[in-house]
Amino acid sequence: MNHDKSALKSRSARQFSVLISGRDALMLEYLKSYLEDAGDNLKLETLQSVNGTLDPLDGLELRPDLLILHLSDMWREELQSLSLNTSRQRPQLLIIGNSEQPEMMRLAMQAGARDFLTEPVNTEDLLSTIRKIEFEKRETEHAENGALTAVINAKGARELRCWPVILPI
Repeated sequence: MNHDKSALKSRSARQFSVLISGRDALMLEYLKSYLEDAGDNLKLETLQSVNGTLDPLDGLELRPDLLILHLSDMWREELQSLSLNTSRQRPQLLIIGNSEQPEMMRLAMQAGARDFLTEPVNTEDLLSTIRKIEFEKRETEHAENGALTAVINAKGARELRCWPVILPI
């Protein structure tokens, strides 16, 4: 039984990978420098999109736990390209965009965004959202690796003719 606990412990100690992507190199560097000071558990990477690339997940070997996407003037195309990925292919998504574009928020939600932050970015809100998503991911991992034990009184099970069924989550 000890090996199960150590497996859970090692998984929970794994870093939470965050990909910060967008077209504005200064914004990407600003976000990364702020988040680097936020804690040791975040594994940060930046990916600056260039003219031909719309999907920030295109060509990635490993899917990050969280994608922070700073939208550019090509926001419609960027969000549409993300929408083409299924929900299983997409990591958790946090969008940073312009609050003066109501359609931007709508398309961000359709692309699967968990949250939409406006510029200038409130760094406390950003960190709070990241921590919440990280916590939910850890909770899901623990639930998937947990054990479920059902104990039923033999007399009650016989009279009711019911048997415990344990289904994976």
